[in-house]
Amino acid sequence: MKKISLLLLVFFVSTVFMSCEKTDLEITENLMVGKWIIKSRSFNFTTDCEKNEFIVFNEDSTLVREQCNDTTYGTWYVENEQLLLNLVIDTNYLSSEYKCELIAEDQIKVEATNNFLIWMKYAKEKK
Repeated sequence: MKKISLLLLVFFVSTVFMSCEKTDLEITENLMVGKWIIKSRSFNFTTDCEKNEFIVFNEDSTLVREQCNDTTYGTWYVENEQLLLNLVIDTNYLSSEYKCELIAEDQIKVEATNNFLIWMKYAKEKK
């Protein structure tokens, strides 16, 4: 009986450790290049055109964000496995910084660095 209990304990402990094991997703330049389409955001979509928003990460570290026929340009880079964005909304007025978290191989969460309540989730367009 003790052997069965011990075996069950070993099985249970190993199962718990394996199910809690962290999967490391690494952001790289190669992974980010391409078109990413919005899937959700912190505040609900207010218009249908917002549902068509996308960001294109170019190989030259530039990006283009399209939302409701409004185009925003910026730059992006990976530093310490962290994707950072700098969007220039108006060159004379406003520039915003965002950080990104890879939540799956083809999904990112973009969050404003100065307001954690503002976030958007994007999925990479399949080729």
